[in-house]
Amino acid sequence: MKKCLLFILTGFLFASCKETAKGETDFFFDNPQPINDSELSTIPTKYRGQYNQENQTTLYITDYIIFKESTMAYHKSGIDSIGTLKNGKFTTNDNSETFTAEQKGDSVYLKMFRDTLFSFSPRQKAKHINGQIVLSYKDSISWYIKILSLEKDSLKIKFLMSRNDYTKLKPLVTNIKINSDTTIVNINPTRREFRKILKTKDLGYDMKYKKVK
Repeated sequence: MKKCLLFILTGFLFASCKETAKGETDFFFDNPQPINDSELSTIPTKYRGQYNQENQTTLYITDYIIFKESTMAYHKSGIDSIGTLKNGKFTTNDNSETFTAEQKGDSVYLKMFRDTLFSFSPRQKAKHINGQIVLSYKDSISWYIKILSLEKDSLKIKFLMSRNDYTKLKPLVTNIKINSDTTIVNINPTRREFRKILKTKDLGYDMKYKKVK
């Protein structure tokens, strides 16, 4: 049965790697961003809903939490030998694993994984500026951020992650430093400077989702 789980999880891990935004340079802030702005207690209503990504990942935004579920598609003939599909569930032959499943034609879609991306806490904070949401995450003593923007039904989650991002931000932010091997940037913009960051074109890496509900 280990072989069947390896078959299922290998496909899932491949998809997960493709959607993970891992950068060459990490950007850290001394405080949640932007400074001197009030923290949100809930996610703004217009952002709440269900969003899809082409690689079978579904993103859910509620009033207090953001999470995603990853779905993998398999040809039915490829998994018939390792488990049973019944009543919307796929169960491995030894009953060790059960997945929510849906069959469409010859394809079976298994919900493999649920990952919480944000949940309000002392180490995860959200602020609202220029119509965008800035999520701040505490990592040891510093903070890193993700920026959510919504245009009509298109959601983007932006990550700062490259030396090129540092090059673009250096003229905009007075308090910015990079270490000798260019892998860590410490950046502390004023509120005015942060607004300039939000307006910078082609900055960072965007994960894109389409709103469906």
